[in-house]
Amino acid sequence: MKEKFSELALYKKGLIISCFITFFLVIANLIRIDAFLLEPIIVFVNLIVFPFVLSLILYYMLSPLVNFLEKKRIPRLVSIAVIAILFIGLLTLSVWILIPVVERQIYHFAHSLPKDIDKMHDQALRILEDQRFSSIKEFASHQVNRVQEIISKYGSSGTHELLNYLSNLADTLETAFLGLVITPFMLFYMLKDDSHLVPKIMKLLPIPVRTPAKDILKEIDVKLSRYIRGQAIVAIFVFVVLAITFRIIHLEYGITLALLTGITNFLVPSFGAMIGMVPALLVASFQSWQELIAVGIVYYVVQHIESHLLAPIVLGNQLEIHPLTILILLIWSSQEAGFIGLVLVIPLYACIKVVCTHAFRAYKKKSAVYENE
Repeated sequence: MKEKFSELALYKKGLIISCFITFFLVIANLIRIDAFLLEPIIVFVNLIVFPFVLSLILYYMLSPLVNFLEKKRIPRLVSIAVIAILFIGLLTLSVWILIPVVERQIYHFAHSLPKDIDKMHDQALRILEDQRFSSIKEFASHQVNRVQEIISKYGSSGTHELLNYLSNLADTLETAFLGLVITPFMLFYMLKDDSHLVPKIMKLLPIPVRTPAKDILKEIDVKLSRYIRGQAIVAIFVFVVLAITFRIIHLEYGITLALLTGITNFLVPSFGAMIGMVPALLVASFQSWQELIAVGIVYYVVQHIESHLLAPIVLGNQLEIHPLTILILLIWSSQEAGFIGLVLVIPLYACIKVVCTHAFRAYKKKSAVYENE
């Protein structure tokens, strides 16, 4: 009886909090709260989100090693120090190997891009000179004229927008640098005090809801840890396979494109490889149509292996989210919060789903509507 009461209390509190948040969002949208009042909060959130997310990712990747060393009777602080030294050494070695290659390929791409564009332009003109494509030629000519008119009309505003973009880019780089400075400290305390965090949170909650709240936090922790580690394994696999394959088929800038695909594959579940495929196909189109077809086949095979062989073994269905739901969430979050939304929306949705699932189970046990189930 006491257990049912605690679960019902958790459900009621969750419902009240959800209603309060919804009410606040509706009111904020209707009256358009002055951005000046929210600016300090927004600045603080922007500063904290990046190092917190990065620290959380590194925590879930390194904590199993720290726990393993601690079970071998090595003090936790010593374990953290050993893992930190090994991780920094591995990261430094990777950067020392990859950065010069990536830098050289980006430099070469930037210098050869105008020639590649001219080459594609000449090929397009040769195609359009064919009488069979006369209607397409008229349409293309019309569109080019429209673009030129728009550029001449909004040239000054375009320059202003470019300056704003560069200013925002500088602010973003400054925030990222501060985040990188903060991240090691956050990560250290996460690894050091992770076993004390949940008990401290439980002491802040009413006694009747502590048990279900602990179960919720435990399930969220398990899902996020398996998800992040699984995504990292899949992303490394994709990077290695693409780097080797691009080397075999002589695709230019292969290491950079493989690294980009690996990163997007880690950050954006299910559709990261497709995002990384776009620049690879663009680069391949500059070389030849045979290279374009080869790159398309490579991505198809890698995506098939990842989706049907590797991901089910490594990830399983940890988040229990349908691919269509993932697609809708990614589209919505990209519009509302940009790249940060793409990265965070799936884990956040999974956490919210865990809370709602537990609340619904508590409601089912108490409600007469589900009494016969």
